[in-house]
Amino acid sequence: MPTEIGADELSRTGWRRDALAWALVFAGAVICLSPVLFTGVWGTTHDGFRYVLLVARFRDALEHGEFYPRWMPDAFGRYGEPVFVYYQPAFFCLGALLSYLVREPAYTIYLPVTVLFTLGSMGCYYAVKPIAGWGGALAAAFFFLLTPYLMCDLHVRGDYGEITAVCCVPWTLVFLSALHRSVHAGAPGTGAMLGLALSVAAVIYAHPAIALFTFASSLAAGAWFVWDCEAPRRRRLLFRAALGLGMGLVFSAPYWSGFFTMRPYVGTESVMTGYYGAQKHTVFLDQFFFGNWGFGKSVEGRGDGMPFLLGLPHFLACSLGAYFGRKHTLIRVCYAGLLISIFFMTPLTGWLWEHVGLFHDIQWPWRLLGMTAVFQAICCGGLALMPASHSAVRAAVCGALLALAAAWPFERFFPNQPYDLTETIRQVEADMPREFVHFTADNPFLTRFSKTPPPKPSLEQPRIEAEGGGKPEELPDSTKYRMAYRVTLAAPGAALVNQLYLPGWQVWVNGAEVAPEELEKNVLPDGRMRVPLPAAGAYEIRAHYYGPKGCFARAVVAAFLSACFAAFLFWDRRRFRGTSVSPV
Repeated sequence: MPTEIGADELSRTGWRRDALAWALVFAGAVICLSPVLFTGVWGTTHDGFRYVLLVARFRDALEHGEFYPRWMPDAFGRYGEPVFVYYQPAFFCLGALLSYLVREPAYTIYLPVTVLFTLGSMGCYYAVKPIAGWGGALAAAFFFLLTPYLMCDLHVRGDYGEITAVCCVPWTLVFLSALHRSVHAGAPGTGAMLGLALSVAAVIYAHPAIALFTFASSLAAGAWFVWDCEAPRRRRLLFRAALGLGMGLVFSAPYWSGFFTMRPYVGTESVMTGYYGAQKHTVFLDQFFFGNWGFGKSVEGRGDGMPFLLGLPHFLACSLGAYFGRKHTLIRVCYAGLLISIFFMTPLTGWLWEHVGLFHDIQWPWRLLGMTAVFQAICCGGLALMPASHSAVRAAVCGALLALAAAWPFERFFPNQPYDLTETIRQVEADMPREFVHFTADNPFLTRFSKTPPPKPSLEQPRIEAEGGGKPEELPDSTKYRMAYRVTLAAPGAALVNQLYLPGWQVWVNGAEVAPEELEKNVLPDGRMRVPLPAAGAYEIRAHYYGPKGCFARAVVAAFLSACFAAFLFWDRRRFRGTSVSPV
């Protein structure tokens, strides 16, 4: 293992330099986002204003006591959609919390994006700092901040969930490399293990496609670190890395296990075939380095209207950095990851994207640009390892490449065709109760139980009513998430719950829960729930979407495994007391 900057030297660079780095990187993030931060303008993107509405709905659900929101009762004409069963919650949660600090809808997006840009850049900083010191770490942070694909996600695609995931990825490498150093030094690495688990879980909660890439790259990087470790300590590193990655899966199980359990009940294949077929969206090699910045769509062949730029200055800087830092495992891992990612985005791998399940489900091979953003930035930090005798050359080269990275293409910092977001949101909010409004392209989350359209939406329609008429009484504790009504029948009949059925709904009649199989058996052709009532009289009907089936049992198992992990960390730390290595 090559010599890295020791703990004493790191402490001399200390908290003051780290604080300065945080301040500089935050200022850099604000400058990169200044065309929208200081004006509040909202540009036209592929995803439009969808995330603004979803953040507002997530916040609304939290305010109504939904600990982990899953259902959107106001979507699809007030018949509801399970958007948050399938959509990753990380950005919505962050946006909902930060939305209390701002009023304008645009800032419910721009404020969390500023935070994320800072966190992602500082992840690259801490990954590089033990290798290349403060200067190299700061260079890596700024190269990450200037990555073209981040601005593509922001101003072209509007995919803030993917931004969240990409900005969490550097932290998995921070803690994986810290674990490597800890085991090499004979320390337990408990902090690094916990950090690895939490960072992997954060990526999974942020975006499933980036999570698949991250998990695969973490396995490969972990194997490389294990091979690079001294033979007597390889088994210890292998165990700890595997435990950290495994606990990342455990911590994030509430999302991914629900997603895969409930996937058969909706039509997600509609956004993975036809135009969305992954094999149609590979990238030609020249597109990574040349081409105009555009705001169009990804198409089959070379006619793409959107950019897939690695950034030529970035690639030159990372190649130089990889050369000068080639003795360091993390640099080698990241440069290999960069080249492999580029290869898998090219048409040479089209067959894999078309026929292999996990590849096929990712939709866009160029999502790997999110991984290359991290790999490139970390390799760029290797520029600081240029021989000390060339310090003036090193500073000039690094400064010139950073300037080029900032300037080319300069138009990436500006939004496309701004419009009045506040008025648009107001109009959509007004239309939602009266129209079949949904929040995703091709409506993939419409449940398979809805075979025919439900009745025309109406604000006057109660959420629970007696079949055939009769005005129901809404109880005082009723909300749109936990509905409570009293219906009165003149003869045996049924109550209608005017929400689309999906496994996970719970309905109670006079305090007795309706069996799930009975509820599913009586679903109407349009997907609404019909609850038979055996006799005339008054009935109290309550309904709530609890969550994906089996979610409680899985949560108990995850909680038990988490407790076991905490006990292991406590025991392991006591066993190695007196020996430690900083996780960053």
